[in-house]
Amino acid sequence: MAEDAKVDPGPELSMVVPGSENKTRSQRLATTLPWYADLDAAAEAATRQGKLVFWLHLLGNIDGFT
Repeated sequence: MAEDAKVDPGPELSMVVPGSENKTRSQRLATTLPWYADLDAAAEAATRQGKLVFWLHLLGNIDGFT
């Protein structure tokens, strides 16, 4: 793909989300998913439950305040 080619991400991805909405979304994400601090423990639980591991690596805090 040429460097100057642009892909339209669609209306859902091209909108700017206000900081207050990002805070609400990150709080919901942080409180509704089970979080593991240990990858091996997460892998073991996922294997038992027949699920995948969602690995999120951040620089800073998930609440947006770094």
